[in-house]
Amino acid sequence: MFRNYFKTTLRHLLRNKVTFFFKTSGLTLSLLSLLIIAIYVSHQSSFDTFHESHENVYRVNSIREENDKAVNYSTVPPGIGPALGSGFPEVTAFARLGMSSRVMVEYQEKLFRLTGFVEADSTIFDVLSFTFLKGDKRALSQPASIVLTQSTARQIFGGEDPINKVITSTDHSDRMLTVRAIVQDFPSNSHLTINAIHSVGSLIDSNWNSWEINWDGSVHLFVRMAPGSSPEEFVAMAEPVIRKNLVKNYEQREKKFGIYLQPIARVYLDAPLKMEFHKKGNAQYIYVFSILGIFLLAIACINYVNLSIADFDTRTREIGVRKVLGARKRQVGFQVAIEAFGIIIVSLVFGVGLLYLLFPIVAHMLDPNLTFNMILNSNVIFICALTVIVIMILSTAYPSYILAIQNPVQDLKANTTYASSMNVGKTLLIVQCVISIICICATVIIGKQIGFVRDTDLGYNRAHVVSLVMPDEYPNEKVSVLKDQMSKLPGVDAVSYSYYLMPISTYFKGWYQIEKNGTMERMLVNEMFVDHSYFQTMGISLIDGRNFSVEHASDVRESFIVNETAANAFGWSDPIGKRIKVGYPGETEDIWEGSVIGVVKDFHTLSLHHKIEPVILRLQHDSWPGNSLNVRVNRSLAESLPAIVATYEKVMSGFLADVRVVEDLHARQYQNEARVFSSLQVATVVVMFVSAFGIFSLSVYMSVKRMKEFGIRKVLGASVRQIAFLHISYFLKIVVLANLVALPVAYLLMDHWLSGFAYRTNLDSMIFFLALLISCILIIISAGYSAVKAGSMNPVDVIKN
Repeated sequence: MFRNYFKTTLRHLLRNKVTFFFKTSGLTLSLLSLLIIAIYVSHQSSFDTFHESHENVYRVNSIREENDKAVNYSTVPPGIGPALGSGFPEVTAFARLGMSSRVMVEYQEKLFRLTGFVEADSTIFDVLSFTFLKGDKRALSQPASIVLTQSTARQIFGGEDPINKVITSTDHSDRMLTVRAIVQDFPSNSHLTINAIHSVGSLIDSNWNSWEINWDGSVHLFVRMAPGSSPEEFVAMAEPVIRKNLVKNYEQREKKFGIYLQPIARVYLDAPLKMEFHKKGNAQYIYVFSILGIFLLAIACINYVNLSIADFDTRTREIGVRKVLGARKRQVGFQVAIEAFGIIIVSLVFGVGLLYLLFPIVAHMLDPNLTFNMILNSNVIFICALTVIVIMILSTAYPSYILAIQNPVQDLKANTTYASSMNVGKTLLIVQCVISIICICATVIIGKQIGFVRDTDLGYNRAHVVSLVMPDEYPNEKVSVLKDQMSKLPGVDAVSYSYYLMPISTYFKGWYQIEKNGTMERMLVNEMFVDHSYFQTMGISLIDGRNFSVEHASDVRESFIVNETAANAFGWSDPIGKRIKVGYPGETEDIWEGSVIGVVKDFHTLSLHHKIEPVILRLQHDSWPGNSLNVRVNRSLAESLPAIVATYEKVMSGFLADVRVVEDLHARQYQNEARVFSSLQVATVVVMFVSAFGIFSLSVYMSVKRMKEFGIRKVLGASVRQIAFLHISYFLKIVVLANLVALPVAYLLMDHWLSGFAYRTNLDSMIFFLALLISCILIIISAGYSAVKAGSMNPVDVIKN
């Protein structure tokens, strides 16, 4: 029996090659897209789930009050870790991590610039899961110890055994670290960027018992909780202990401060917090890709059903003969299901094959960490299986039902009108058009926002600027020499030092006393430390007052420059001369008092997701000029970089140049948006292409059904243009109705997406008019062939037959 089903299926597919091609092509494109989305979403959703019992691992975040506003930080004062670990049985282990940094190390007179160096407690291996290749969990229990990942060890030592070898950090006064263990690299689905872990105090002298709430003394704290512990109940028990130990403010009052636990598996996709140093995703884009997957699944099913409806006429006599010979309804339905299953499997095989061929392009577009082997991930397999089942059900249920219930006498006469089929096809076509229009609107709007990001005046000139990351410690006498030598290079317009790497560094924050209405008001304000030539180097405009000057030695302690937002936030109509103090009463050695000497035009120090905040700019006040040497050139960077690097390494002998291109750093801030835009462009093309198949099939079907009507109209004098317009107008009415549904939905969705940007493009009416125009053109092209053919037929032949 089954053999007969398969033979009949094969015979029908070979007899209807065009229909088979359309069905297979549409499903192949849809399944290919679904596979890509499944791999990407599965990977993004799996971050940090590789840690043993990851559901019991949390990061301790803090809530701090800044200028009467609650601000969420990913860090806490170091003293909180031991207090939680020793005072509460719910905490089975804790570990504190410092900020991830780029460190230069030396081994056997060879220098290496390495990323992902993290200071941590020796208990880190009890909280997070590492696979040890050499050594064990006791590796950081000794001072000046370091644990390297396999790739970092290979980079430094090659084929040598690294254990007990000593490397020197030239960035930190040639401090020496002994390699105690080697661990496997973290998988790509880890939010932490860790390539080396060194013991506390081995490189950086810091107080890891401090309870002071400050910017640069905080740590990332991870805890492993006992199974069954309630994070909310634990926080309620811990807060009294934390409040008791926190350092009081200068008025001896408690600082407003709280903590909360964030599951480690949610860190990557949750909203970013202050002072996060690791990789971040965006849950919103996971939802976007998931919705795209649902859209593609719906389009695949709709297209298949529409093609099946168009295929009904060729099968009525066959089904009628089967029924007369005793075929039951379920057998007819099973025959249709077998054919659908065969087409789906063929399409799936083609889809997997195409994915294998195109995977390098896919990985480059979405995420370089993706691999083709991820198709074997259990989640991806489950999604594929579920997709096949859903397509089987949705694409065969209705055709099977129609073919099964039809009267065999009508089937044999082949005069069935299938009015209900046409109504269903019309409804499905509307849904198909709605999905296509939403995708078109989203693609246009996201593209417009990316263009807005690219072209918006940031308040500084990011073109032709490079920043060299300066080591933490280096000979002070070379600071001025390096700047002077850089300034003399051909093509170099300006050179400056700063504590800030534009445009990715987080602000420093400091407590200031600001003159407001004749009184000094204490505020927590963002601060930037720059030198005299910083504004010239970065192309920042001074709109009032003067710049810092080398001729005014007192500028170091007594002069401040603010941005426009700060002047407005402080209520200053005339900012020049307004008083500012830095420091607290009773700490006279740290109190700096001066006045505002200038106001600069607002400039974006972070991405356009963030609003410009009030900033006070000051001159650097110690021998360390900052962590960035900024160089502006008037020619292509490709020409200038070799000389810049050579000059740096000549003056700073013993140090490797660590160069960042400001334009590249700016573009990197919008990688997620760029990936979504590229993916949405491809998905929209797929949706429109598959939709065109469905429209074409339904158009051909309707033109056949209305052929006698068109023949009579031609006899009565209708022209080819009139009949073609009559045929196409049916579909144009559908697309107008679809636009009435889709455009408001697209507006609401994209307005919500744009709300994630503090600075955004406008949703003007031309975008939605363009979507309407494109959808109408799509309909005309898809239905045009059958419309012209219907208008060109010989009316005598049509009426006679």
